[in-house]
Amino acid sequence: MLHSGGVTDPWSIPAQVARVEEISALGALEPDTVAPDLQSLLELAVQFCGVSSAAVNIVTEDSQHQIAVVGVEATVCTSAESMCAVVLDQPTLSVGNTVEDPRFATNPFVDGRRDELRFYASTPLISSRGVVIGRFCIFDTEPRTLTGDQEDALEVLAARGMDLLELRRRTRDLEASNARLSDFASQVGHDLSSPLAAMLLYLELAQEQPEVVAGSALHGMLSRTAAMTRRMGMQIEGILRSAHQEVPVDLQQVDLGDVVDFVLVDLAAAIAGSAAEVTRGDLPVLRADPEQVYSLMLNLVSNALKFTRPGVPAQVHVTAVLEAATPGDPEGADGVWVVDVTDEGRGVPEADRQRVFARYTRGHEQDTVGHGIGLATARGIAEAHGGTLTLHPRDTGTLMRLRLPA
Repeated sequence: MLHSGGVTDPWSIPAQVARVEEISALGALEPDTVAPDLQSLLELAVQFCGVSSAAVNIVTEDSQHQIAVVGVEATVCTSAESMCAVVLDQPTLSVGNTVEDPRFATNPFVDGRRDELRFYASTPLISSRGVVIGRFCIFDTEPRTLTGDQEDALEVLAARGMDLLELRRRTRDLEASNARLSDFASQVGHDLSSPLAAMLLYLELAQEQPEVVAGSALHGMLSRTAAMTRRMGMQIEGILRSAHQEVPVDLQQVDLGDVVDFVLVDLAAAIAGSAAEVTRGDLPVLRADPEQVYSLMLNLVSNALKFTRPGVPAQVHVTAVLEAATPGDPEGADGVWVVDVTDEGRGVPEADRQRVFARYTRGHEQDTVGHGIGLATARGIAEAHGGTLTLHPRDTGTLMRLRLPA
């Protein structure tokens, strides 16, 4: 068996264990949407090589499983019966007449007990970890010979089939990682909720003390701190909703201008510390969930402030226009508000423009940390309101466009 350590006996106990573990990690025996794509590769092999049948065979310690086939019915046989198991660890091979090859002459798929195959060719399915999990094979009931180009094509098609299985592994790993991150976000959110509630209670009690009421400056400071604490609580609730992929909406009349003003108050220290400039135009009153819209706008403005060009203070602009209703669209009968958050920053690389909206996904570069849960949450909020959130590159910077029903 081919493995990262070199060539070994494919039927030794360590080799069998490694193969079974790799088959499980790839999910190679689990039914899903990969099989039709594998079958398409087999159809190409059949046509190019001029044979009647082909199969992707996965070989475990005691069985061979045909996870995709062309020209025959998919079957499961024992490893002892399998032709692929005989040459499991071998490079690409082509057997023009199986009855003349001592490895296959008495095989049940050759001698008539299960079939009467006369031609067999195959190439190993080698995972990214160097483990052979089976073979990509073609066969026929008539003897024949493959050309060099046909053997090369067989190897290429097998490699693409392995890519499909590897893609499933990466997808499964990502889903598992997202599930762990979801659990972590949920736990952190719960852990922060209690001390934050206690902090808010103490702030409210402090506001009621006579000496604080008498000192207007101190009272105002505590009021602003309490308001920021409440909004922090909203952010934690947003994390919990994102962790569970739940975004319930409590629709109210919300002044988007007031929401952005709250955002600017909460980001005042960051704005002042970076010499940033944030402006807003006239913003509409919407039917929306006030807490969720606050979270959405905080994400968009804070991202615009964060991802600046070196040595260039952030310039962020929030504007809105009413887009007329589209004829025949009952859901947009009153039109759509288009809210733009633009910046003059360094923008988002083209390769990352869709990835930044994925849950818990970050850009490739070290300095893009922070593009993860925020934009995923923001898009989820927009969609829960019947709207959209999209990213549009500019000559300098980025435009985040929020569309919400009027």
